[in-house]
Amino acid sequence: TMRVLEPVLPAIRFIESNPAAPLSNRELAQRCHMSESYFIRRFHECVQQTPKQYLLERRVQIAAQQLLFSNHSIDRIAAETGFGNRFYFSRIFAQKTGVTPA
Repeated sequence: TMRVLEPVLPAIRFIESNPAAPLSNRELAQRCHMSESYFIRRFHECVQQTPKQYLLERRVQIAAQQLLFSNHSIDRIAAETGFGNRFYFSRIFAQKTGVTPA
């Protein structure tokens, strides 16, 4: 499967190491040496999601792990995973997982 992801791997690696960063498709495309529109198309072909969907899902997964394995507050986890505030985080988390962060 790594071969399938290869064209967009620089973007995926950057997302993985900077999940809270405010990332733009333009910035991710530059990391893959592609135009923004081509990058979005290639990313979707490789990952079966848009870059934005992938980033949101990774943020939720990382937050879920922190909720389970740390004693950090929901506010802190929301901030550390790039959600800005606990209300937005709670809404997205519930949408994606079917349960509230609390």
